[in-house]
Amino acid sequence: MPYFPSCPNKELPASNREGEPLFIYYLVHYFYPSRQGGTERFVFNMARTQQEKGHRVKVFTLGTEDCKVYPSSVGDILYRTYLFEGIQVVEFRYRKTPYGLFYKRIDPNDRSMRLFATHFLKQDCPDIVHCAYPQPMAAFLRVCMEIRIPYIVTLTDFNILCHYATMVDRQGHFCPGCKQGQRCAAACKTNTIPNFSQRYKYADELLQKAAAVAVPSEFVASVVHQEFPEIVPYVIPHGIAPEFSFSRGPINQVKTFAYVGTFSELKGIHVLIAAFRRLTGDYTLDLYGTGTAFYERRLKRLAGNDQRIHFCGSVSFERMPEVYRTHDCIVVPSLWYETYNFVVREAISAGCLVVASRMGAMPEAVREGKNGILFDLGEKNLFLALQKAVSMNRVVCSINNPTVITETNAYEQIYLALIR
Repeated sequence: MPYFPSCPNKELPASNREGEPLFIYYLVHYFYPSRQGGTERFVFNMARTQQEKGHRVKVFTLGTEDCKVYPSSVGDILYRTYLFEGIQVVEFRYRKTPYGLFYKRIDPNDRSMRLFATHFLKQDCPDIVHCAYPQPMAAFLRVCMEIRIPYIVTLTDFNILCHYATMVDRQGHFCPGCKQGQRCAAACKTNTIPNFSQRYKYADELLQKAAAVAVPSEFVASVVHQEFPEIVPYVIPHGIAPEFSFSRGPINQVKTFAYVGTFSELKGIHVLIAAFRRLTGDYTLDLYGTGTAFYERRLKRLAGNDQRIHFCGSVSFERMPEVYRTHDCIVVPSLWYETYNFVVREAISAGCLVVASRMGAMPEAVREGKNGILFDLGEKNLFLALQKAVSMNRVVCSINNPTVITETNAYEQIYLALIR
């Protein structure tokens, strides 16, 4: 496991312009209602709460629908507007999507994106632009820089330096860093990125020119600072929505386990099934989520005829509090560097015990033996953690998770300090 030296702490700026209404753009690669992952949840929480505080917001997101769905255009980019829970959203797509747009390429000179960004930025004149997924938005941010609109970048994963976004290379090894693109070119070469050194230079410029860079955890700060030494980001943990803070009393005995999230190999669900099957007793494991047909078939083969394991399908955000209410222990068996993980924090806020791998930012939330159990990677270690969980009784789980309000206030403080 690579070691990343800790990053210096950066204090939030002082601001004496409280309460002044702003016009804020949010940029993200996906958004509700079509996608609802962690980054989408972060942007939704921010946009909704800043709007409730009196600021005007507009979300820009890439779309994947058929071209006929988008009635308006600026040059080669089509777009449509809609409201999602009172938030104005501009969803756009290229007439012909560039190769590697969503995760691979970084191109601040994209003429189509530059024309699109210029149209809206000059039309609306926002006070600030907040980008939650900068890699496909590089040209949009370059225009912000040129017309002197300050922009903030929040790095919710490692895509800015890793085109897999996971820091796990194609051989399955944990990556110690992209080494200015040199390691990427050697270990993870792809036709989608012809020049990894150039990609790194564009990423470095994008972060250097940002008015502020923020990350959700100390772990992400350490990785980013190692790769871009001049960048010292603000660490602003994602806020947990109030829907997940409720009192459920002590857990007398752990009987019901659940996994909630995407079904992918790096999430480690196959390891969880194998470890759970070694656990004898009247326990249940409910698996909420979906993945590729190939991986789901593999998981069902692993589960075999164990009637205690249930595949429950995807679960909407609105139903997730109920999932936490009806389960004693949430298991997060990730095999990669989790940059934050909402499920860990939400589950603990909801009074569940958490069993999580000792990966990335998750140890920042878990208090060993109090609200959760951490385990080193491996089926045997996960099995021992599950055994430890079922041996605990009258567990009262709690943690002082940041709320959406505290997170929003921190970003508002940065916004106001940047507006002159």
